Amino acid sequence: MRKRNFALIALLIIFTVLLTQFSPAGAQAIIADHNSVLEFESIPDSIINFISGNYRIYYAHTSHGSQIITGIDELQYENPLYDYPYFHEVADDLGGSGDTSWVPDVRNYLDSHPECNMAMFSWCGGVSDNTPQGINIYLNKMDELENDYPDVIFIYMTGHLDGTGPGGNLYERNNQIRAYCEDNSKILFDFADIESYDPDGNYYPYASDACEWCYDWCDIHDCPSCGCAHSHCFNCYMKGKSWWWMMARISGWGENPPPQLTIDMRPDNPPVITYPGGYFTYTGSIINESRNPVSTDVWIMLTIPSGGYYGPLSLYNGISVGAEQTITIPGIAQEIPSYAPLGIYNYHAYCGEYPSDKTDSSSFQFALVDPRVDTKKCWRTRGWSREEPEQMPASYSFLNCYPNPFNSSTTVKFALAESSDITLDIYNILGERVELLARGTYGGGIHEVNWNAARYSSGIYFVKLTSEMGTVANRAIIIK
Repeated sequence: MRKRNFALIALLIIFTVLLTQFSPAGAQAIIADHNSVLEFESIPDSIINFISGNYRIYYAHTSHGSQIITGIDELQYENPLYDYPYFHEVADDLGGSGDTSWVPDVRNYLDSHPECNMAMFSWCGGVSDNTPQGINIYLNKMDELENDYPDVIFIYMTGHLDGTGPGGNLYERNNQIRAYCEDNSKILFDFADIESYDPDGNYYPYASDACEWCYDWCDIHDCPSCGCAHSHCFNCYMKGKSWWWMMARISGWGENPPPQLTIDMRPDNPPVITYPGGYFTYTGSIINESRNPVSTDVWIMLTIPSGGYYGPLSLYNGISVGAEQTITIPGIAQEIPSYAPLGIYNYHAYCGEYPSDKTDSSSFQFALVDPRVDTKKCWRTRGWSREEPEQMPASYSFLNCYPNPFNSSTTVKFALAESSDITLDIYNILGERVELLARGTYGGGIHEVNWNAARYSSGIYFVKLTSEMGTVANRAIIIK
């Protein structure tokens, strides 16, 4: 469910090669614990947008680890802003003492999926009866993976509570993991600590994974309702918030100065003199001088010879710019409509949050002289997206799957002319529904949904889109 603006889709494709991998700010460990839940509301929207578009995550978990996914699902349900990045979920966990069976699978996946830039692994009950030696094996294997895959961020975890309290083995083994992460500047999702404290900071040393205190808390506070494996929904909800905080910190938020974003435009052939029906070209740049990633809108306005203000000629929403990155686009073409009056114009580009929150601006003048051609055009800018923006469909249509045929996964892309309740189903050749791929309210525009078909055999399948405007289907072919 990649979102919002069609020009952004093209921009992300072009600019991905310019974005660097973000490691934790400074040399300190990042510990996502009960305190991070309280800071969730402070995460800027620009950081959320950056996280949504720039991570591909391998996550090995069983039922307890699914609590994180349930929590971030619930947050997205409450607010579509929290559209989390792609997860490749594997039904596995860290196992018991000294178990390393999870290691080959992640190596195979990372070797065959270079786009994956994060890996997470959860425990089921494997910490409760573990040994110091067994935990050290886990820590050593994580360190080996980090050394062998330096472009991948690895997330450590503690084990869930089991009610044994400070005198139990779980407490000691979790502290062993915490100490290692703090001493070696690792990233830790502290599963047990989040379960140990309510939002008022009260400590429950003998709590279990069922989160008994959650029931008392939610008796007197508004809490979400959802299915949370082994536990109360509020436990999953807190873990979802802590996960977003961790991702924000990984992306540079929290310790660095505010983003310093500037925009620049330089005409290719100054002074710019052209005619109605003509065009001119320039080079545009967006510069992020801070150590934080940032998301920005870019829009183009015009001061016409009479002194009036006109525009936007073009508007691009949610462009992701990496920390200390510069995005430069040469050859941006501004077409001039044939009805434009002669005279001197001021051409303005802004970055920030459209329409009124301007972080920076850049401008230059151009002159229109006697017309030489009678070409009917309108004000249109070509180039900021490096390809023509996709138009809003006049009617809904199912666009396709790509790749198609495919081996184990494909992206289903569909379009809606306006907001609609939809279902997206997969049927086999016998007409039997085998999977519900998506359901809910989607806005007008173009949407993408990933179909992981690894468990299905080779053959022809049908993807069926049902909306308030009707039904349409297309073939998807699996070849193994």
